Amino acid sequence: MESVRSSAEAFMDELRETYLGTRRGEVPDGPTVAERLDAAYAASVADRTE
Repeated sequence: MESVRSSAEAFMDELRETYLGTRRGEVPDGPTVAERLDAAYAASVADRTE
C-alpha cells in the first residue's frame, strides 16, 4: 500500500500533467489517482443508499 506522502505526490504529479501539460517521469501502474478517488466516492455513495 502506498504511503500517504507518495499518494499525495502521485496526485500532484497527475494534476500537473492534466492542467499544466507536464509529463510524469513514470507511467502509473494501474488506475490513476483520480480513478481511485472516483471509485472510492462511488462506493461511499452506494453504501449510503443501501
